[in-house]
Amino acid sequence: MSTGGTSDGVVAFAPEACVGIAFVAEPASLRLLTATSRAASLLGLPLDGLLNHPLGACALVHPDDRPNFRQVAERLAREGGEEQLQHRAIDAAGAEHLFRAELRIFGGQLLGLMLDLSETRRAAGDLRGRFEELVDSVDGIVWEARR
Repeated sequence: MSTGGTSDGVVAFAPEACVGIAFVAEPASLRLLTATSRAASLLGLPLDGLLNHPLGACALVHPDDRPNFRQVAERLAREGGEEQLQHRAIDAAGAEHLFRAELRIFGGQLLGLMLDLSETRRAAGDLRGRFEELVDSVDGIVWEARR
């Protein structure tokens, strides 16, 4: 994630240029300060609703994955650095998405970049199925050639 700081300590970055969801949150409370509009389009939730959600950045995370997400954010707030993790999210229609998130503290704020891996996983599954079909057909071709 490309970030830069200004002289007054405010974090500046180009969130709309990111693929996925980029956000800035307060490290202690995880209150969302800003998020890209892709958060709304990927999850089908209104952006103003996400920004005002009482769960803050955790509203972007599946309920079962929230404790780990919070632990990582708390550790980063104490120790700094950056960390990558995978977590799920549920969109407004109830579909589950898998995300790879990169979190880091910069300028006293938690920066997050979440890349949706759902399509990649579906495509990999499709390719695996097609490969198995190909292997099955090759077996039949080999059998015919041996006769």
